[in-house]
Amino acid sequence: MEKRYLTEKEVAEILRVTPWKLQEDRSKKRGLPYIKLGKGKNAKVLYDIRAVEEYLKKHTVIPEE
Repeated sequence: MEKRYLTEKEVAEILRVTPWKLQEDRSKKRGLPYIKLGKGKNAKVLYDIRAVEEYLKKHTVIPEE
């Protein structure tokens, strides 16, 4: 079975940012869409791998030749 969801730590590594940056983006209602399971500090945050891939495509810069 292919993995469909990524943890905050995995996404931070892919994007080369800190988990804190992802937390800040969520608190400011910006950045990647995410899934929040539970409430408060014990909530589990997951990111759909397809959304991460789409985000990267959207922010890809193709230099002009």
